[in-house]
Amino acid sequence: MIFPATIISSASTDKIAKKLNYFCRQLKNPLSSNNPDIFIINQDTGWGIDQIRRIKHFLSQKPLVHQNKIVIIYQSEKLLPEAQNALLKNLEEPGKNNYLILLSNNYHILLPTIISRCRLFQIDTPSTSRKSKIIIPDSLAPKALQQADELSLTKEEILPFLLDQLYLYHQQLTLKPALSTQKTLKNIIKSIQLIKANVDPKNALDYFFLS
Repeated sequence: MIFPATIISSASTDKIAKKLNYFCRQLKNPLSSNNPDIFIINQDTGWGIDQIRRIKHFLSQKPLVHQNKIVIIYQSEKLLPEAQNALLKNLEEPGKNNYLILLSNNYHILLPTIISRCRLFQIDTPSTSRKSKIIIPDSLAPKALQQADELSLTKEEILPFLLDQLYLYHQQLTLKPALSTQKTLKNIIKSIQLIKANVDPKNALDYFFLS
């Protein structure tokens, strides 16, 4: 089943391209720059708010040749913050037979509100270690910190662990939406952003548990 709003994520651009082609074939809307029913955002167009406004106009029109219309955003993590905020309305109400596909190898950089409105296909599945399970932070700070310490993660392991948690919680949100899960997702994303901003990974992990 193809969802109206989808994020395809992988460290491999080849894997992303393969999944994208599969989705387009499923929708019977071949991927081509000459296809009038496909709107593409990439480095040639830029990732500014003007492109999002063009998406709105594109989706408001009926398909010219096919049964549906597809918006494809390459390297979606490069969307400017104001462009991401403007995109939210399209993700919430894409319209009948309209599909938005966001491609990214760093989808966690996207706004949590963007991620929560999309079906995530993370092609690189989480590691199969004992840590690849949903970790529920305890509400009491001392116990939460103890829980973090018991994981015995090295600094090199903390970011992959958080990415695993991001994937697993997102799957849970898709299957069983809940505000608590959405809040946890935001906390995980914030922890990942802290690491990206060169905050000590252990402090970022503590933030996740204390939040």
